Amino acid sequence: MRSRSVAGYRLGSVEIALVGAVALAGIAVARSHALWRDRFQVVCPAWAVLGVPCPTCGATRAVVAVMQGELSVALAWNPLAALLGVGAVISVPFVALVLGGRMTAPRVPTSLGTVSRTAIIAVFVANWLYLLRYFGG
Repeated sequence: MRSRSVAGYRLGSVEIALVGAVALAGIAVARSHALWRDRFQVVCPAWAVLGVPCPTCGATRAVVAVMQGELSVALAWNPLAALLGVGAVISVPFVALVLGGRMTAPRVPTSLGTVSRTAIIAVFVANWLYLLRYFGG
């Protein structure tokens, strides 16, 4: 059996630090603001114009809810965004390990196969169908 080499790009220290900084800043902002509660008055432009929620509807509220420890609320607002928010929280210790030299930086693929692309599209479509049902679009 032939071994298949995976083409990819190894992230550098600056990129890893940037990921960590963005994740920490997001956590800090989300912990100090109740954006998803009653005071959140931003209307989605796509919903206002088209009358249906866009694929990212509820994403801000979902990520803020994750950062405030309200996972069930986050999953209700936007499941995909909630999972990405959880990923941001989980990434912080890994960033520290990579920057501290205790772990090697991950290799990011430069291209995706057909199955991977199809799976990603299917996840986005499933999330949007959920949002259309949840928000009544």
